[in-house]
Formats: sequence, structure tokens, C-alpha cells
Amino acid sequence: MWAFYFSREFKMKSLLLSVFLNLSAVLIYAFGLIAPLTPSEGYPSLWTMAEFVGVPLVILVVLCFKYASSRWLQLFFVAQIVLILWTFTQLIGLQLGLYPR
Repeated sequence: MWAFYFSREFKMKSLLLSVFLNLSAVLIYAFGLIAPLTPSEGYPSLWTMAEFVGVPLVILVVLCFKYASSRWLQLFFVAQIVLILWTFTQLIGLQLGLYPR
């Protein structure tokens, strides 16, 4: 049983799963940036923020701590987390009027 976890097949499945989850997290956030999170649609509700920001962040945190096999991959996931948080705070600041248009 333990030999499966060290096999090439398990590593390939883990890699494919992490790529799929990474793409899905980025696409969920990108779909949120298209309409629901932008200032043209008004201030987003808590549910919208949880759906389009919270879910990708949870996926990326799980990927960072569970599926990242190297420090470079962890750094890549952390960079994506920071980028999502930074763009989201910029959008919220724009909607609250903290930044001039």
C-alpha cells in the first residue's frame, strides 16, 4: 500500500490534480473580475466576495501546504495568493473611494 505513494503514477496524479486546481482557482477569480467584483457593478456582497475571492484563496492555500512538492512551487502559490489579495484590496479601495479615479 505504501509503495503506491512513492510511485511515479501517484506523483503524476498529484501533479495533474495540482495543475487542475490551480487553473480552477485562477479562473474562478478571473470570472469574478469580469463582472461581480468590479466597480461598475457596485459594491460586491459578502457572498460574492466569498465565492470569487475566498474559494480561490482556500484552493491555493491547500495547494501550497498539501500538494506543493518543492519550495519553488510553494513560492509560486504564495505569489498567486498575494496577487489575488492585492488586486482585491485595490478593487475594494477603489469602490470605497480611497483612490482617486
